[in-house]
Amino acid sequence: MRKGVVLRPKLLSGIAVGAAMMLAAGLAPMVGASTRATPGVTLKALGQQVKALESLPPFKGIPYYGGVLANAAHLKGEKVMVVPGDSELQACTEMGKAAASLFSAAGMKPTVFSTKGSVTTLTTAANDAIAQGYKAILYECDFSATEIVPEIARAEKAGLKVVGWGSTLKADKVAHLDGSLNTTLGLVARNGVEQAVYEHHGKPFQSIIIESKAVGTSPPALAALLTELKKLCPRCTYTVITAEVTTWFTTLSSAVESALLRAPKATVIFDQFTGELTGVLAGVKGVHRTTSVKTYMGYGGGTAYLVDQSKGVGHTVVAGQIEEGVVWCGYEDVIQTARVLLGLPALPVAKFTGPRRLLTPQNVATVLRSGGFGTVFVNQFRKMLGLKPLKGAALLKAATLTGALTPKS
Repeated sequence: MRKGVVLRPKLLSGIAVGAAMMLAAGLAPMVGASTRATPGVTLKALGQQVKALESLPPFKGIPYYGGVLANAAHLKGEKVMVVPGDSELQACTEMGKAAASLFSAAGMKPTVFSTKGSVTTLTTAANDAIAQGYKAILYECDFSATEIVPEIARAEKAGLKVVGWGSTLKADKVAHLDGSLNTTLGLVARNGVEQAVYEHHGKPFQSIIIESKAVGTSPPALAALLTELKKLCPRCTYTVITAEVTTWFTTLSSAVESALLRAPKATVIFDQFTGELTGVLAGVKGVHRTTSVKTYMGYGGGTAYLVDQSKGVGHTVVAGQIEEGVVWCGYEDVIQTARVLLGLPALPVAKFTGPRRLLTPQNVATVLRSGGFGTVFVNQFRKMLGLKPLKGAALLKAATLTGALTPKS
């Protein structure tokens, strides 16, 4: 197989939308002997990085988020429209619910607007917010600001503050958002490569990479992945296939089968989004490669996909998913929205790299029982808004969306 071959089956083709600044987070140069994975990077260093990402992420402190909001009480009664980019994606729905819960706790009046990821529903949400006297709109998750630039401009002209999470830096700048929060797909891609290289003991491997071009964060994430792969494993080879969101539950499985048949020595699949797992696992199973192929990266799928990883074919095939705590991110959205409503400067996007955690066969069961991101962050964000701390069952419910982030027995 030639290095860098790109396969795009006609039934999976898509249109690239936008690009974004690639986040850089490299490993410090290390020296080593036989444990060296690539020039300047040791397997020991990779292993330490992988193990650190498996652990519960620490809360970085209230000053990191701009400090306590002294005038948070002034926000009581204000109406905020919370708009998931696509309500059919579990992670988007959960993030919206988390944001709404903290807005409500702060005395604000949130509405979660159900969408199907279309420009029409995103536009309707903006028009409704303007007509019904809302003070802010929070677009979040699977969202590209460039899709609705006129609506954002009209909302801001009417006096509303507009905040976006999960778009691209370029799109946010074009749309002149009042505040941005950035997803970390570029970092997730790099982390996925680090785990794969470490678990292959630094030896070259063949991989299949799945991209979803119409998702704005996908192209820069692919660039980040290839950069990291070239740096850590210059002799590794890869094939790229394109699978848009609409194909994940239909034709992706056959595309994965075809790619694996063309690459009989491939041992790695980099699935950018965990939502691809259903098709990926079916494809791997279809060509009887469940003992030789592992998946890495896998971002943002939610509880159902963690369950898939914990049993059956998924427990054998899924080496890693990298989750970004949806409640934690929803709370970050609230802080950014509150700041701009209070006339404070929006925190820079670099502050919002999200809490990431690598979920492996070794820790996925524990994460499923606990929600995976602890409870410390809940009261820290509440303190920023002048709210009393929660305890016991109430605290656990807040951290897990009343148990939504843990599987039902």
